[in-house]
Amino acid sequence: MEFPVYVVNMDIFVAEDGTEHESFGISCVLNGEILKEINDISTSHKLVSNMARLFTKCGLCLNRFKPALEVMISLGSDTLEEIGMYDEVC
Repeated sequence: MEFPVYVVNMDIFVAEDGTEHESFGISCVLNGEILKEINDISTSHKLVSNMARLFTKCGLCLNRFKPALEVMISLGSDTLEEIGMYDEVC
């Protein structure tokens, strides 16, 4: 059984004041095909990269991708920082 790989994607969004910002999301990829993409998760590349790496290492199946992401985000930035999710990607 093959497991999906979770990779970071980047997009540019324009704020209400007209400034442009990078925003990062995660794509679930299996056999070179994007199965699901969740965009605009955070402006922190480190956070999103660590989430993608964690999902890949866990072998997270596609139907648990969105719920797992929702749980991670619900922890809040203080807790995510405390558990090292904003640390430099290894």
